[in-house]
Amino acid sequence: MSCEVCQEVQSKYKCPRCGLKSCSLHCVKRHKVSKKCSGIRDKTAYVPIKQFKESHLLSDYRFLEDVDRKAYGAKRDPNLHVPARTNGWLPKQLHQLRKTARQRGVNLMLLPATFSRHKANTSGFKQISKGRSVFHWRVEWQFPQCDVTYVNDGVPETSTLRIALEEYIDPTKANPVYKQRLKHYCAEGMDAVRLFMKIEDCDREKIRYNELKLDQTLAGNLARKCVLEFPTVIVALKDSVEDYLDKPEQTSTKKTETDASDDSSTLEGSKPQ
Repeated sequence: MSCEVCQEVQSKYKCPRCGLKSCSLHCVKRHKVSKKCSGIRDKTAYVPIKQFKESHLLSDYRFLEDVDRKAYGAKRDPNLHVPARTNGWLPKQLHQLRKTARQRGVNLMLLPATFSRHKANTSGFKQISKGRSVFHWRVEWQFPQCDVTYVNDGVPETSTLRIALEEYIDPTKANPVYKQRLKHYCAEGMDAVRLFMKIEDCDREKIRYNELKLDQTLAGNLARKCVLEFPTVIVALKDSVEDYLDKPEQTSTKKTETDASDDSSTLEGSKPQ
């Protein structure tokens, strides 16, 4: 039987999908384009019992094995088993976490369960007594001048940022490991740094930052701000703070040639006759 594509040479191949017969790779590709055929056999296609062969039985068996393997894999995938959703889209414990943050004036934004930042978030609150609790934040510290990032789990909201930073850049209290990596900061001292946090709910295309107060508590610094899962604080030396401050748009005071010509014509017209 001749090739059903070029109709010149005897056919050698048969498409598993549509059954079209072809003679070469070129004709196979032509038929896939013209017929929009994938070339992959349809494992669920109906086969009459009179045409059913052992190869069909083996194919069905492999197909069922593949389905069973994927179903078993889905059961073991933790990302597909999210706790029951209540209070809108949030699980009960996350709803309570966001509610507690809101009581402190913090707009806590939570990402979907599959996001790595959400998985890394260890922030929570501890009940001290009836009606009293203390929020413990996971805080990410970025030191851009040394290209280093460290994380503190469980920083109490009552702690000042100065105290939380002591183990990193305080010349006398810093951890020796951190002190070696952050020697530029330790050499300058605690009072030579300024702290910034990215504004998460800003609609502008330009990235903007809020400046935090070193001697204020974490709760006071986060009040009336938006936090994405947990706060990320940028610790900048004073010689690089310009990168994080809002630069006002400078309006040019020079007049254009058109304005200058208009002014000159106005002056000429106002001369006394």
